[in-house]
Amino acid sequence: MSGRVEAGLLARKTAEDRDFITRAADLYAATLAKRPDILELLARFGIGPGSLDPAYRLGFSDGSLLRRLPPGSELHRSAAAAGRVADDGREVFADHITVAVFDAAHVVHGI
Repeated sequence: MSGRVEAGLLARKTAEDRDFITRAADLYAATLAKRPDILELLARFGIGPGSLDPAYRLGFSDGSLLRRLPPGSELHRSAAAAGRVADDGREVFADHITVAVFDAAHVVHGI
């Protein structure tokens, strides 16, 4: 993967969607930092601090994102608009390692 993301991809998102994606990436990174079991698993695959291009940031979704958002709230709607809510109402990335993709200005383009 080249680390390049089409400029139009972010342009199609609303400011609220971009803010939500950034906040989700921050939460996922903070969650990963608190999970030594997941960090150990990544280390077994040779993935650790400094091993990824700076255009990417690892995280881990423990499913807590949606629990932090009041059902029916604007933030919950932003989560759905950003593709973070599955058809069954669960967080799409629950129990998954995540990778936030940044542009040269360090703006999150997606997870």
